[in-house]
Amino acid sequence: MALSPEKILSRVGEKYLYSFDTYVAPERIEEVRAALTKVAIGAPVRYKFEHTITDHLTTEKGVYFFMLEELDVLSLPICVLLYVGKAMKSNTFKNRFYKYRDKIDNENDLVPQNVLMLTNLWPEHTYVYCYPMTDDKDIHRIEKVLINRLRPAFNEAYYVDRNVTTTDLAELTKKHKT
Repeated sequence: MALSPEKILSRVGEKYLYSFDTYVAPERIEEVRAALTKVAIGAPVRYKFEHTITDHLTTEKGVYFFMLEELDVLSLPICVLLYVGKAMKSNTFKNRFYKYRDKIDNENDLVPQNVLMLTNLWPEHTYVYCYPMTDDKDIHRIEKVLINRLRPAFNEAYYVDRNVTTTDLAELTKKHKT
């Protein structure tokens, strides 16, 4: 069971409850697509975000996306990217998601506002996509590129544009040139 919107409202305020920006710049999408072609990424696995999610997750590592989905209106599919994260080193998808799962229906004031809303606000419409990867450097770089270029609403801080452009995109390109 998730926290009610009323309980979340008492913590975050009406201004933030359902309002967040969507950032879709065509050139940034192309940069992300180009970067993703430079690394080995496994096929995604889609999971409904619910308390039992950890029963199904693997011990692989990689990048993951929280998505708001199945909000169809007049057969028009509506999807929103909420959050991008990484699971690397020994912090696998399974290990990483215990922390999210434990925030469902958690009224503790120490739960960060973005995590509180991400894990409770849309219990019937939140899905996670896990993309397995093996190289920790690539996982870190890809997460950085995805967050900076796509700017998901629930990622609290974005990386510095200059660092992503000059370091990560260039490194990914150089690494896989043959």
